[in-house]
Amino acid sequence: MYTRIKRADGKFNFSNQNSLIGTDWFYYADSFKNGFAYVEPKSGFWNLINEQGELISKENFIVVKNRTTPDLSKAPYKVKRKNGLWNFINQEGMLISKRNFFKAENFENGLAIVSDRYGFWNFIDTNGNLVSYDWFLDE
Repeated sequence: MYTRIKRADGKFNFSNQNSLIGTDWFYYADSFKNGFAYVEPKSGFWNLINEQGELISKENFIVVKNRTTPDLSKAPYKVKRKNGLWNFINQEGMLISKRNFFKAENFENGLAIVSDRYGFWNFIDTNGNLVSYDWFLDE
């Protein structure tokens, strides 16, 4: 079990009673939940670490709303990428779709609504596949 600790300079890490989880200190860190913890390795960007102190995604994501550890048991989890577009990560922290989306809603009943930059929308499944070959216009 790791405890979140804060240094005098305001940066965070985790410690068990013997050592730190890793050598990196974070701008912010939330508590562990289901084996992962939300961290901000760079100001304004976030990632998740596992209990070995490893970042689970090669990419850091833009901080959007709440700074809390997401429940990855309910993945895919919506993330905002550095390019300002949306995608989703799975339980391993990998992007589920090769496409990025202009807008995206959270998954519900195995599907998420996504839209392209022209305002056309579609659904994707939890593997990142488009449900329809057609894109729809909301009128």
